[in-house]
Formats: sequence, structure tokens, C-alpha cells
Amino acid sequence: MLFEEPEAFLHPGQIDTLNADLRKLATDDCAQVLLTTHNPQFVSKNIEDLPGLARMRRADGKTQVGQISPADLAAIVTQNQADLPAWQAAGVPVNVDDLTVDMESVKYILWLDPRRCGAFFAERVLLVEGPTEVALVNYMLDQGVLTRPKGSFFVLDTVGKFNMHRFMNLLGKLGIRHYVLHDLDNGRLQVVDQTIQNSKNTFTAGIDTFADDLEGFLGIAKTDKPHRKPQHVMYQVVQGNVSANAMNNLRTKISALLAL
Repeated sequence: MLFEEPEAFLHPGQIDTLNADLRKLATDDCAQVLLTTHNPQFVSKNIEDLPGLARMRRADGKTQVGQISPADLAAIVTQNQADLPAWQAAGVPVNVDDLTVDMESVKYILWLDPRRCGAFFAERVLLVEGPTEVALVNYMLDQGVLTRPKGSFFVLDTVGKFNMHRFMNLLGKLGIRHYVLHDLDNGRLQVVDQTIQNSKNTFTAGIDTFADDLEGFLGIAKTDKPHRKPQHVMYQVVQGNVSANAMNNLRTKISALLAL
């Protein structure tokens, strides 16, 4: 079965139902299902089978295919865990189950939800630590403070800088150009910062950092409750408590990173 844009005219709930039916059909020994889609929901529902996903991109008159083979996936898992012993030696807490292949798979399945899977359809992806940076960069784009890059662009929350290398490795294998912006935490986690540097690949177009963190760069106080960070930072920005100079410096930093 060759199915073009199966999401067309479907309610999100119907997309889930159709996907389940097609997956069931594909288990038949005499059946094969091939979908062409630009719907992140369909991608997310099939993230457990990463080698079954192929990203097509047209460039210079040629179609480029980014696909992760089973061997590639094994290599990604190995690469994701390569620096964890060094983290432990440096005093960075690492859970025992984080050293297992199964946990690496669980992390991708958990984190690659429909929203994050939007990155697979972008020409350029900006990797940031969390939802605060996602909200602020998108706000700057919407307000015209930051020039919107040409083509499709996506800001991806990597669930903290401890996981940034995991997304770099994944996007690299899929052939997606990406840029990295993370905190240096005043050098408190140099071993993690080095892992990010070590994870540069052919499709890593740039890496930049904040000397400490975003709040320090903007010149605002931190909230005493980490879960309130996104709303706290956005409130300070909207209320005009972030200086024009700080906002301009942020615009300049991001523009330079993205080569706008």
C-alpha cells in the first residue's frame, strides 16, 4: 500500500486511529505499507521504529535521503553513552539505567513527541536547553525582533544540555542542519560542555553559549522555582524588565549563530 499524505482532512484523533490500523496491516507477512507525510503526529507515532523513517530533501536538483539504519541506530546509542564514564568521574550524577541501551531507546520514544518531531521537516534546527529558550526565540521571531531564517526553521528543546548531544547525533544521521545554543554554567559542568563539542558532526553548523545562563545574559534574577522559569523569563521580557541592550545582544548572538 502506497499512501500519500494519510493525514489529509483528518481530525487528530482519526490520525491516531488510521496509524494504528496501518501498523496492524503492516504486520501481515504479505503486506507492506509506505507512507509519504509531512505530519509530525504520524512521525511521532512511529518513532519506536526509527530505521523505518526516511527524510527526503530536495537540494540542487537532487533528492537527498536521510535514514537511520539498524547499524546507525546502534552507533548512535554507543555514541550517546561514550562520555558518561567521564561524567561520572567528574562527579556528574549518572543513573545506572542511563548506561543501558534500553534507556537510550526510551528517551527518544518519550521525547520525540509530535511537537519535537516538527524538527524532522525543517531545513534548519536550533537546539536549545529547554522550553524557556523555545518560547523566547519564537516570541522574538513573531515580534520581528529576530529575522526569520529563510526556509523552514524549528527551535528544539533538548530537555536540558545533558541530552543535547543525543539530538545532535540523531539530527546528524538524518542529514538535518542544526545549530546549538547552551549554558556554560560558569564552567561548573565542563565535562558535559566537552561532550557537546565532541558531538559536532557534518550537519552541526554552529555552537554558541551563554557564559552562565540565559537569565544572567538578560540581566534578570532567577526564579526560586525551576518549573516557573519559562513563565518567569517571558513575564520579565513582556513587562519590559529586560533592557533593550540585553535584547539586542541576544538578537545579535542568535543572528550570528544562524548566519542570518
